[in-house]
Amino acid sequence: MKEGTTMKRMILLLMGVMCLIFGFASVSYAQDNETTKSMFLTQDLNKIPHDVFLGIYAYGTSEPTNEEQDNNVKEKYMKMKDDDFYKAIIKNLENVADQKDKGKDIVWNKDIVDLVSRLDLNLSNRIKMQINASCEKEKLEQNSNQRTLTYSPGNNRRIWTYYGHGVGGQNIFSFTCDIYWTWDANQITSVIPSTSGEALYMGWAYEGVNSNQAYFIRPDSYYKNVEGKFTQYILGQAVSYGYPYHDLVIQAGGGASHSQGENQH
Repeated sequence: MKEGTTMKRMILLLMGVMCLIFGFASVSYAQDNETTKSMFLTQDLNKIPHDVFLGIYAYGTSEPTNEEQDNNVKEKYMKMKDDDFYKAIIKNLENVADQKDKGKDIVWNKDIVDLVSRLDLNLSNRIKMQINASCEKEKLEQNSNQRTLTYSPGNNRRIWTYYGHGVGGQNIFSFTCDIYWTWDANQITSVIPSTSGEALYMGWAYEGVNSNQAYFIRPDSYYKNVEGKFTQYILGQAVSYGYPYHDLVIQAGGGASHSQGENQH
């Protein structure tokens, strides 16, 4: 087996793309054993030995697919040039992410974030956001099954600020998410979010919001993920970037959960 073919088969099996292409995947998983995953993340793709394929399997639906169809699709991808192959993989995974954003019931395996990051960091971050939102939704649904909530009408405001740090530990920028919301006895009635950034160190500039996702998980719960972009300029040239984010869920009754940090691009 040629090295390029080995690399392609590895990615096809790990991502489970064969099932996704047919368009009927309601649940998308990529599963592999620990040895294989470790090798994939720490070595060059073309150095992975052939026998690791024996420990890998991937599936995209809860029902078995037609083996002949899977083989035909795999052979089609094996014949692609490397550049076309990687573009096709990313395109199919982006299509799955698009379907999830539109409300389709798709569940990502958490391991896929690290695997996709080897091919496309932006897509990896997007899938990570979808996983976080799904986890929050699952928690809320579990709580809902346990009890029926009613609320005393009210409002709340939360402000979170993330500080980016330089090599010497100094603050180089701040990124703030400010959100105000109101609710009645049953649901959130209004949400007013705002985002701001400030450069705190010479040479850094705030470029604005880089990405923003916000939607109701259900009537009494609202999800938001916002990412900012900061750029460091030296002699007029961009030399480094910062991508801080806030990931949060607010609830009727005034509850809120929040995490923050920096994404890698």
